[in-house]
Amino acid sequence: MSEAPQGSEIGRQVARNVGWLGIGQVGTQLLQIVSGVVLARLMTPEEFGLVGMVVVFANYANVLMNFGFGTALVQQKEITEDELSTVFWLNTGVGVGMALLFSALAPVLAWFYDTPEVEAIAIVMSTNFVVLSLGYVQRRLLERDLQFQSLSKLEMVGGFVGAVTSIAAGLAGARSWSLVVGALSRALVVTAGVWWLNRWLPSRRFSVPALRAMWGFASNVFAAETIEYLGANVDRILVGRFLGAHALGLYDQASRLMLLPVVNTSMVISRVFFPAFARIQDDPDQIASLYLRGARVAFFVTSPVLLGLAVVGRPFVALVYGPDWGDLAPLLAVFGWLGLASTVIALQSSVFHGRGMAGLAFRLSVVRRVISLGAASVALPFGLMAVAWLRLVAGWAGLVITQQGISSAIPVSLGAQVRNLAPVLSCATAMYVVVWAVDTWLLENQSPAVALAVDIPLGAAVYLGIASLVREEAWVLVLGEVRTRLARRRQRRA
Repeated sequence: MSEAPQGSEIGRQVARNVGWLGIGQVGTQLLQIVSGVVLARLMTPEEFGLVGMVVVFANYANVLMNFGFGTALVQQKEITEDELSTVFWLNTGVGVGMALLFSALAPVLAWFYDTPEVEAIAIVMSTNFVVLSLGYVQRRLLERDLQFQSLSKLEMVGGFVGAVTSIAAGLAGARSWSLVVGALSRALVVTAGVWWLNRWLPSRRFSVPALRAMWGFASNVFAAETIEYLGANVDRILVGRFLGAHALGLYDQASRLMLLPVVNTSMVISRVFFPAFARIQDDPDQIASLYLRGARVAFFVTSPVLLGLAVVGRPFVALVYGPDWGDLAPLLAVFGWLGLASTVIALQSSVFHGRGMAGLAFRLSVVRRVISLGAASVALPFGLMAVAWLRLVAGWAGLVITQQGISSAIPVSLGAQVRNLAPVLSCATAMYVVVWAVDTWLLENQSPAVALAVDIPLGAAVYLGIASLVREEAWVLVLGEVRTRLARRRQRRA
């Protein structure tokens, strides 16, 4: 293995890879938005909810397939051929086993939701486990080598194929099945692509000692991911079980819209931060500097989108989704504020894992998810909006708890993070208040198209105007990176 880059070099690599991965993530998400909007016009919230009932369990099966060993491959300073091949065969075997188990339990899932249509969807979606397991090690090797440019291009291709397949199936009248075939086609393309990009091939070796050597770290990662996933999705399970497919369709769509900017920023940065932090894991001061800067930039990018979505939810839903989705707007008004907490939380695992502190991450996840479970259980009898409001409270409480834990890994206190993000939040809140006032007092009786045509440019002008006026640090960093990239492009053309 080559020596890990040090000093400013790791910062340049992080910035370059965040840029590429961000481009790929935005492109993929835009494709998903387009296909989602088209399908929302062809399907009802209940039909979306049917697939959501299966996806919430199917996605956890993907966590089970990893067992934390893929993350261990990235975190370790050195890896051996025995470790790579062993993890590959383990993942493949677990993927096949999960597909068989999920298919066998499909009738139980249908019974749990009291929805017979769920059984067939679960059986077909189980094939995804085998497909994804075959490419997991190759993907992790690309991430370990910071090959995010290639990964971003591949994910855009996979997203395009999935979107086209879903829309074609929807136009053909496939209803809920259009979402299923889109997901399967995307998985096939991405798995084939990582094999083409990374030419490593597994040997026939399977080493139990290699598994034991990685198990200490991997088991903590797996436990933390399990708690994190179940805690993040228990509300969906409960909504689907007790409030039905229609409510789950609305709730799931609100969650997806809230997560779009988070996925496109914080999760992109986190994916690059983890292997980068693993390379400099013995330098907590440098990790702290990069973490604070990344959190501020991510917050700067997501906060206007999230609060903008919260404040223009009424005209946005009416114009984009149509009359069947009217109850989505109140959920967006709550979930936009929840997304601000999720923006910061999404970055924290890269610090814990990069520093090799998966055990601490697990313990914090347990505490945070116990709070989430309690909030969902208390709110459920009072309806869908009550679940959303208490999820908001639980999300911010969880952020405070985990940020306290961050100070054990790197020299960043809760107060330091508050001071880091407060200027950005002030800009976003000012934008929210101005757009809310205009939308409420001047545009209430206007058509959704007119309201959005005024609200969106107004919000952008207010937010960026204030950021420029006060010379917000994150805005200066973003502008500097854009100018640098444009200058390099002009040099290459010259």
